[in-house]
Amino acid sequence: MQALRGLPQGARASGGLPGVTEPATRQAGRRPRWHGPGTVSRRSRRFGRNLLPIALLLPALVLIGGLLGWPIGQLVATSFQQLGLFELIGHHVVWDGLANYRQLFSSSELGASLEQTALFVTACVSLTMATGTAVALLMKRLGKPMRTAMSLAMLLAWAMPSAAASIVWSWLFETQWGVVNYLLSAIGLHFTNHDWFASSLSAYGVITAMIVWQAVPFVALTMYSAFTLVPDDLAEAAAVDGASPAVAFRQVTMPIVRPIFVLLTVLSVIWDGNVFNQVWFLTGGRAQVIDVVPLGVWQYIEAFASQQYGLGSSVAVITVLLLLMVTGYYIRVMVRTGEVST
Repeated sequence: MQALRGLPQGARASGGLPGVTEPATRQAGRRPRWHGPGTVSRRSRRFGRNLLPIALLLPALVLIGGLLGWPIGQLVATSFQQLGLFELIGHHVVWDGLANYRQLFSSSELGASLEQTALFVTACVSLTMATGTAVALLMKRLGKPMRTAMSLAMLLAWAMPSAAASIVWSWLFETQWGVVNYLLSAIGLHFTNHDWFASSLSAYGVITAMIVWQAVPFVALTMYSAFTLVPDDLAEAAAVDGASPAVAFRQVTMPIVRPIFVLLTVLSVIWDGNVFNQVWFLTGGRAQVIDVVPLGVWQYIEAFASQQYGLGSSVAVITVLLLLMVTGYYIRVMVRTGEVST
């Protein structure tokens, strides 16, 4: 007690020396939290659970990066080079900066190709999604034997390679001996020796019909699987409330299957935007002559027919960027759908 008489008043109250204070937790009247071994083990388990999905996805990410990252990197690098047949044979790398892109954007062919691609993809995707959804609704109303037979028929059409299907369709629309001209002439229409690929409009019509024919099976089967996830009670409740079938489909069924519908639409845009085999084989290699040059065909013409591989690579880079924009839109829609559902 005598030792404390010489201390300041604040030091006496705190029971210590001047400038030395108690821990903040003790000053507030709270006991310090004890982090024992159990807390550390719980944190380790939580960290392990968060790390497990990344570890499971890592091999797939490495594989995708190797299969896609390296080719895309080479494609981008080639688009900045002056790479023709001479440079390719001599293994000369001539960096040309943005010359290929300046040549593309100063050319009127880019605008024409983008316009044709936009109209062509819009027509193909719209017809594919509308027809596939209608076929899926029809399959839902059919009996099991008829639905199985219909599924097998569509699988055969979908499994046919695009090159083989293009050759078959070129025989169907052949000028002199084509089945389509024969049938149309048999019913009194004047289609004898009619050339379906004499103009870009009729050529695009045949190409669109073939792409829709081969894409509908995948959309129909996928949408049918999505429709089976819709509970029948919801449709029955909508019918009891007096909703018409169209209103019930729009307000009950479509909100449930919308994520799958959007995914199929985005995939169709990507596939139809890269079409080459159907256009090239059906036109017999005369796509540029009859002015049928979507982006997939134009980059082939610039790269291989004109032997300007750097210029063709720049067209491919523009195509990839456009498709990435479509994919980004799909991801944005999926994120918003997840936020609404939660």
